[in-house]
Amino acid sequence: YAGNSDFKSVAKVTSEGIVSLYATNSFFSSAMTGLAFDKANNLYVSTWENNKIIKINPSGVYSTFYQWSSTYVPSGIAIDQLDNLYVNSWENRLIGKIDQSGNYSVLASGSAIYGPYGMAIDSEGKIYSANYPWQAGNTITETLPDGTLSTYASSVGGTGGGLWYLTVPEP
Repeated sequence: YAGNSDFKSVAKVTSEGIVSLYATNSFFSSAMTGLAFDKANNLYVSTWENNKIIKINPSGVYSTFYQWSSTYVPSGIAIDQLDNLYVNSWENRLIGKIDQSGNYSVLASGSAIYGPYGMAIDSEGKIYSANYPWQAGNTITETLPDGTLSTYASSVGGTGGGLWYLTVPEP
């Protein structure tokens, strides 16, 4: 699945390379920043310009799963095995958690998080966030389920590019 901010849509790409339109809607801003599926095949889309997480159920019904009232700038998102949604905040240098009841809490914050973008979560609940290179020097932070934050890797990539997206395969 791939978000296309220019066309405010999400495309599905099969293993055979066939591309089809999966979702499109005015709910999407011109800056979709993350996609994640839960166990029930609901698609969550983070949108940068309107500070929302959009939920699309398997029947194609769109709803606002969560919206911040102030500048939050959600970027990368990931869903754990309990269907909790984790979200990086580009502006606020933090990682938030939203449970399926819509309760939001801050899991981690600190100087190690700066311009977090890509996010992935492993089967142990460890969260990995790619930090934007010009602010945080190409780092990946690791956040444990208890909120403990550390630098997992640094000086990843070169100086001309950026580490934007991460994925952690299931074991």
